[in-house]
Amino acid sequence: MITGIVTAENEAVVSLEVYRSDGSANRVEAVIDTGFNGFLTLPGDVISQLGLAVTSTVQVGLGDGREIDLYQCCGDVSWGGRRLSVDILETEGGSLIGMALLSGFRLEVDVVPGGHVSISPVR
Repeated sequence: MITGIVTAENEAVVSLEVYRSDGSANRVEAVIDTGFNGFLTLPGDVISQLGLAVTSTVQVGLGDGREIDLYQCCGDVSWGGRRLSVDILETEGGSLIGMALLSGFRLEVDVVPGGHVSISPVR
């Protein structure tokens, strides 16, 4: 089970390990974003620290209807007790976990500051 906490801004936050290009792990705090259908976003400086190489540019649609181009790379994360290879988008904002990473899992959130966040496999 993956656990986290709800911030004072009502953001559900969990930490996950993202692997560097040399195989070592780096812990990242990320906000769960149910409006994001991808796997993971990370700021450019974190992607650089991890030594991940940009593989392509993809066009993504934003909630306000705009479309923008973002750099994409592939990286490994520890998720639900497994190491997974996922697509990571480079963003200017904070780190986000999207619905693709949550696929096959149950998300429970007590939406109050300090509330409990839990993510467990659907059985």
